[in-house]
Amino acid sequence: MKSLVKGLLPVLGLIFILSNPSALANGGKGKVSRYVDRSGPIEVSIELDEKLFVLTSVKNKYKVLRIKIKNTQSKPVALSKTNDKVDLLVKGQRVPGILDLAKQDSSLWDSLDADARSFLAYPEAVPPKEEESIFVFIPLESISVIPTAVEYTIASLPEKILLRPPVAKS
Repeated sequence: MKSLVKGLLPVLGLIFILSNPSALANGGKGKVSRYVDRSGPIEVSIELDEKLFVLTSVKNKYKVLRIKIKNTQSKPVALSKTNDKVDLLVKGQRVPGILDLAKQDSSLWDSLDADARSFLAYPEAVPPKEEESIFVFIPLESISVIPTAVEYTIASLPEKILLRPPVAKS
C-alpha cells in the first residue's frame, strides 16, 4: 500500500498542476527578453525567448532573429539589403547576421516556397506610420546563446541602432 501511495504522489501532483493553471503562472517558462531602441524616428524591437532561440533553427543551418521596425514618422524609412547590416554581440564576439539569404545561401532560399520567401525577404522600406518585420539569419555554428546586444545599421539613418535587453533592477 505504501509503495502504491508513493507511485501515485507524482501523478496526483501533475493532476493538481494541470487542473490549476495559476500553479504554472510564475513566469518560469517562456520568459522573453525584449530589446528596444526608441531613440530616433523609428522604434526597433526584438523579442527573444532564450529557450526557443537555443532549440530552433532553419534547416539545421541558421538561427533566425526577428526585428520589428515601427515607423513613427510621416515619410518612409528606406532599407537596403546590401547597405544595411546587423551584428550580434555574443560572448564578447561580434557575429554578423545575414539580411539577404537569397544571395548568401541560394540553395536554401530556393528550397523555400514562394510564400516563405515573400515573408522572409528583406523589405525595401518601412512605410509611414506602419510596422515591418525583418528576419536576420545567423549561421548556427556562430551562436549558441542569445546575444547580449544587437547592433543594426540602416544606411538611410544617421546613427546605428543598439538593442539591448533591459538591465535588471537591484
